[in-house]
Amino acid sequence: MTIQTVRPNDGTHEARWVLSAIIFVVAITALLMPFNQHKQKSNEYNESYIYTEQLSTLTRAFIADLKLAHEEIRDLHSHAVMQGEHAWPTPHQLEQEWLTPFTQDKTWHRYGQHQWQLIGDGVYLGVPDNSELAPSVLLSSINQTSAIWLAAAEAKLPKPEDLVPNHLENWGWKQVLLTSSR
Repeated sequence: MTIQTVRPNDGTHEARWVLSAIIFVVAITALLMPFNQHKQKSNEYNESYIYTEQLSTLTRAFIADLKLAHEEIRDLHSHAVMQGEHAWPTPHQLEQEWLTPFTQDKTWHRYGQHQWQLIGDGVYLGVPDNSELAPSVLLSSINQTSAIWLAAAEAKLPKPEDLVPNHLENWGWKQVLLTSSR
């Protein structure tokens, strides 16, 4: 009588090969990962930028409202372009749309009672009634992404021809960066 051992066909042999292959791929990936990473240039602190983390909570809320206002301004402008008009909405129109921070409500008082002007195509300048409470702000909605500039304490109001980023730096304005400083 011959006794023959029959191995069960439960896939343990194949599972070992699959597990070995996975471990091999993970080990190779872990070894090669440092060589495949993109090295970022260290961002030296630029005096013409200010990160949102450096701002007060109230100013951050103001910047967030400006970002939302930027989207609405772009929508209103694109709607006007579709109707054959190429004008940007005026601060008065934005106030009629109940768009914060252009609407003179409690939030407007809390943010510093900015008086808004359209000083160029898609460029809005807000000068507070009390410059000690809030900084002057410039919102550029010309591009898809907004450019928000805050006036430093000693900054001067720019002329319309100086509304170029390099020129604003010379006037003492700082651009708000919405990304992390880390």
